[in-house]
Order: sequence, then structure tokens, then C-alpha cells
Amino acid sequence: MSGVRLSSPNTLSDEEMASRAGCNLLTESIPLREWLVQQCPTKRLVLGSYAYLDSAEFVKVSLAMDAIASGCLEKRPNSALAYLCSPTDSFAIPPAARAAAAEQWRNGSSLQGLVRTITPDRVLRPNAGGTRPKLPIVDALVLQQGPNYFMAKRLQHWRAMIAAAEGHAVSSNVAPASNTSRWLSSSLLIIE
Repeated sequence: MSGVRLSSPNTLSDEEMASRAGCNLLTESIPLREWLVQQCPTKRLVLGSYAYLDSAEFVKVSLAMDAIASGCLEKRPNSALAYLCSPTDSFAIPPAARAAAAEQWRNGSSLQGLVRTITPDRVLRPNAGGTRPKLPIVDALVLQQGPNYFMAKRLQHWRAMIAAAEGHAVSSNVAPASNTSRWLSSSLLIIE
């Protein structure tokens, strides 16, 4: 690890701090966790798990973030976790949201009708159908993202649910869709 200490921020210039900051989550997760639990011990530690890597590396970095998060919760129980969920995932929604979506589908604009006609089964299709379960599941998965992406996101969801069930504060919000380099570089993910 870099050795930068939060307790002495005035001893390093901005350039020195930048040259020494950072660590490798894949190879330094345990030292990072130990460093984190020592910082500001009288305050709540809030850990945001926001790292992303392509393909199988995303599963690995998600496991590393999970090891850091679970270790920090164990050593500092008042810690909180934060995640950004993908809009291209599956989510439970209230039945009223499903009913509103069905109504919008039936009474959508003429432009929506035209797009549905031109692109059948590709865009603007219902994704929260049926009447069960009590909390419907919206299926917004994009299969081209692949199993590694889905597994990595499941790890985050599982840790958030476990932490919340154990009484820890958890923030897990759906982030807006974005034009990441991964999306922009993949011809499979572009809607024509």
C-alpha cells in the first residue's frame, strides 16, 4: 500500500499525495481493509463498492470489495455500505409499479407504438408481466453483458441484503444508464 496517512495530510504536497495514493484491490484487499478500519475510529465508516473491470476480472474485484466490506463490518459494526446497482438487472418492484407500467404499455404514445412495431421483441416490451409473486420482478437483464457481470452484481446484492439483515446501514440505489467505454466498444450492445 502507499503508506499515505490521513492523520497527517499537511505533511505531503498534492503531487506527493497523488504519486503515493491508491492500491490494487485484487492484490492488497487485506492490507486495505486493515488500513480502513484504523481511520477515524470515532466516526462511522461508509464504504462505497464502485470498482469495475471487464469480464471475469469484475467478479474478482467484486469479491475483493466484498472481503473488504465484510471485514470492515466485522471490525467496525457501525460501518455502512453503499452500492450502485445497474439499471440492466433484475429488481423486485411494488405491484402498483407493475400496474402503472401495464397501463402505460396499453395507453402509450403513438411514437411508442411505432417503435414497438418497427422493433418487435427488441425494445419497449413488457418486462414485469404476470400476477405473481407479490413483489413482481422486473427483468431488465442485457444478456450480452454475460454471466461474469451478473455474478459480480449478485455478490453486491447479496452483501447488501446480508448487511441490512444484520442491522447495518446500506445504500443500494439504481444508477442511471451511462455510456461507459464497455458499452460504447461493444457492437453487441448497440441498438440499431
